[in-house]
Amino acid sequence: MSHDRLQAMRQAREQQAQRENRRLASHARVIARLRAGQGVEEILAAANSQIALWQQGHLCSLDYILAWRDVIASGPRRVADVLEDRSAYGIRMRQNTPFAHHLAR
Repeated sequence: MSHDRLQAMRQAREQQAQRENRRLASHARVIARLRAGQGVEEILAAANSQIALWQQGHLCSLDYILAWRDVIASGPRRVADVLEDRSAYGIRMRQNTPFAHHLAR
């Protein structure tokens, strides 16, 4: 493999890691509020509304719709755990977050 190709691959991985770090950081406030029990009902209700919009408009994969519904139904601690999860699962879930309304605040 050429040096240029390796360099491009390294750069792409680095950019992806930076994007993921920004996603994780952007969820920090939501995570903190969920863990502190602050505004939990509002946060989860807004997320459920977003998920309903996804489903009605066919805006997101049914896999993520069902996954987020299951996570939210498990309670705020589980939601915070998923949002902090650094595994491939956590990364995928943050990429398809129903908490965008709270990230912009």
